Amino acid sequence: MPNKAATCQEIKEKVCEDRISALPDALLVQILLLLPIKEAVATSILSKPWRCIWTLMPKLVCKDTKHTNSKSGSLIRLLSSCPVLKTLIVVREKNDNVIKFTVKVPSLNSLVYVNDNDDDGVCGCGYGRGSLIIDSPQLKYLCVNDFSEDGCSIESMSPNLTMARVDVGSPPNENFLTYLSSVKFLHMTWIDETEVFCSCVNYSQLIECILRPCRAEYWVESVKLLLDNSPNLKVLMIETKDIGESADVPRWSDVPACLSSQLEILEWKKYGGTRDEKQLLEYILASSKCLKRAGISMRYSKDCNDKMKKKLRKELKAMPRASVSSELLFPAKIKWRSSVAQHCLFDL
Repeated sequence: MPNKAATCQEIKEKVCEDRISALPDALLVQILLLLPIKEAVATSILSKPWRCIWTLMPKLVCKDTKHTNSKSGSLIRLLSSCPVLKTLIVVREKNDNVIKFTVKVPSLNSLVYVNDNDDDGVCGCGYGRGSLIIDSPQLKYLCVNDFSEDGCSIESMSPNLTMARVDVGSPPNENFLTYLSSVKFLHMTWIDETEVFCSCVNYSQLIECILRPCRAEYWVESVKLLLDNSPNLKVLMIETKDIGESADVPRWSDVPACLSSQLEILEWKKYGGTRDEKQLLEYILASSKCLKRAGISMRYSKDCNDKMKKKLRKELKAMPRASVSSELLFPAKIKWRSSVAQHCLFDL
């Protein structure tokens, strides 16, 4: 008969057998991805083989709610410990006590930066007090959503930057503007203070552009300046919802290179038929010799009846068009299908 004590010991050893540690590293990483980041890192104390497993995780989600003065010597250390980091998403909280958020990651391809701090505290007091500093020469995709009036600067240029979404409330520095000169796809929301985006950058590579002027009195002139600086623009999308009305809009006699030889698609969301909107639309239609399609989604006022709507559409159809083959469409709702709109960085 088998020894009873020996049998119990064998059973105990089988029960205590560490089968998880014997799994392949790739499978262990998948298990750690199901845990909160702090618990995943805590597995490093289990044993020597576990010490570095968490460092193989391809994705880290870290939420820090403690407001400490050392939050910035810690963020830099965290990023510097990620030598192959490709994508970084940063969501700032109000009063997070970080004055300068520095992104210095040589391997970084994609950066999303959202700053909701609009209080009159440490990081929301104007340019220079709080800032985003980017030092990532391999960056291809950039999304900055920041109306906190903090500053944004670029420390190293990236000739690889292809796609950018810029929604900011303060004028950027000169390096930041130059940084955008290589983009092919641009999504931009601007107010009066940031119309410099349209006038001071030569968008020589720009192919597709989404423009959302917001509370900007001279937005029409800004669009004209951007067209002048975008000789290869093929797709232009405009959304006018919360816009100002200028005192006087000049009549332009010159035609930007993109309108005379490049622009193929124009899509306009929430067109309301104001004087400024009409003048800009007339100018684009009358100057775009290569235009294939113009889609216009209307923004009607509350007192606009069916007769007024019909009249407005008739006025639009009567506008002269340089391209006789272009289609003028009136979809109820335009769904932008551009490369800019489809990219995950711009789905905010």
